Amino acid sequence: MTQVVEKSSGRYRRAATNFCEICKQPTSERKPYCIEHIDNSPYIESIVNQLRNREKEERAVKKKGAKGVKNDSVVVNEILTTLRAMGPFQFYGHVSFMPVT
Repeated sequence: MTQVVEKSSGRYRRAATNFCEICKQPTSERKPYCIEHIDNSPYIESIVNQLRNREKEERAVKKKGAKGVKNDSVVVNEILTTLRAMGPFQFYGHVSFMPVT
């Protein structure tokens, strides 16, 4: 790792530099990947997989309706996590869930 000292507004700061694990180009803030290879990051790969799973769930629900929802789906887990964190809540005011005829 190379560290560069630069003078900015009368203060010295160290700019941490690292190198991309793929192309060996310098990166900033000790990042392991450059902007061209950020997709190789395990974190980014996990996010992309979550988005793909969400899209797959949405297609299943559009196609099968409520039968397309699985108990272990990403969306169900997000709803349960939110309910655990916030607790049950009610909607107050003039909110109608029934169609007006």
